[in-house]
Amino acid sequence: MIVAQTLAGAAAGLALPSVYSLAAQIAPEGKESRTLGTVLTGWALSPVAGVTISALIADLAGWCAVYVTLIATSLMTTLGLRKLARAEDPKTARAATSPIRALAIPGILPALASGTAALLLTVCPIWGAANHLALNLLIGNLTALDPARRGAVMGLNSFVTYAAMFAGTAAYKPIFETAGFAPLAGLSALSILAALVLALRWTAPQKTA
Repeated sequence: MIVAQTLAGAAAGLALPSVYSLAAQIAPEGKESRTLGTVLTGWALSPVAGVTISALIADLAGWCAVYVTLIATSLMTTLGLRKLARAEDPKTARAATSPIRALAIPGILPALASGTAALLLTVCPIWGAANHLALNLLIGNLTALDPARRGAVMGLNSFVTYAAMFAGTAAYKPIFETAGFAPLAGLSALSILAALVLALRWTAPQKTA
């Protein structure tokens, strides 16, 4: 089970950037951003719907039925992808290259929300560590509120998390299509600032009469 899920995760990690590339490639000229926004909306919707439907299938038919459903949908996706026309444009039908070499493409570094690769590689691990630490602290605080109902609390946390992914992506789509990535970064920073203020108020010691 562990090996199979590892392979599935690796395949998903390889497929996701390919989907982004394919979406921009098959999009009508001038509508690449709109098409990519639609793909991102579908990606955000799938965890919300997938988790809910999988839980329902597991309750009705057992957890094995969930994997059978995943196999069926994966085969349908594979058949659908095989029907897509392959790129004939020599500008897009190039040999695969590595992400490291792709950093040499003019204009790619500013597009990655940094001006230098060194700064990008420094900030990303710090950001990831802070995000992971905050997530652990949040889950720890939630489970400590009522240990007897820890499962229900975690269920609510999962629902809010996936709903926020869907709502955030859907709200960001029109902004991305009209103004690009920069306003999204600013809105995300404001959202994080609001979360920080709420977290500080939550953890502040309460005054006693």
